[in-house]
Amino acid sequence: MATSCSVLLDHVRDGRSVAICEDFDPVTLTLNDGELSFSNPVHVKGNCYLAEDLVVVQLDIEGSYHLPCSVCNQPVTILLILKNAYITKPLSECLGGKVHFMDDLRETILLEVSSFAECNKGHCPQRTQLAKYLKQQPQKTSEDLYYPFDGLEEQINKQK
Repeated sequence: MATSCSVLLDHVRDGRSVAICEDFDPVTLTLNDGELSFSNPVHVKGNCYLAEDLVVVQLDIEGSYHLPCSVCNQPVTILLILKNAYITKPLSECLGGKVHFMDDLRETILLEVSSFAECNKGHCPQRTQLAKYLKQQPQKTSEDLYYPFDGLEEQINKQK
């Protein structure tokens, strides 16, 4: 498993690109936080290349994470599949002849992680038990609906 997200700049000069294919431990990427937990490695595959004065890292990211169900608090496993994520860094920020993108990779993953989860693909069996505690919306009838352009033709005819 990889512990560093870095590419030597000499390998991407003169129109060359470097293939990236690594599995990163969630602990290395510091992804586990509070209720969010990644138990399996995060698979990262892509390329790194130069585009004028920018280092471009194009990645496909796959993994899975766990969150508690918003209704019953049971753990829910959610797949993370992120295609064509791009990380760009100015060449001037790359010190020591390397581009480091671990923090950017972590940020990209965390931005895609869902804030809420519900078990059984959104149909938690305990949701029915909570229904009595939730405010019920009254059913709307056709008399309750407002049609802003109803009678518009009559109003136009009156003005003529």
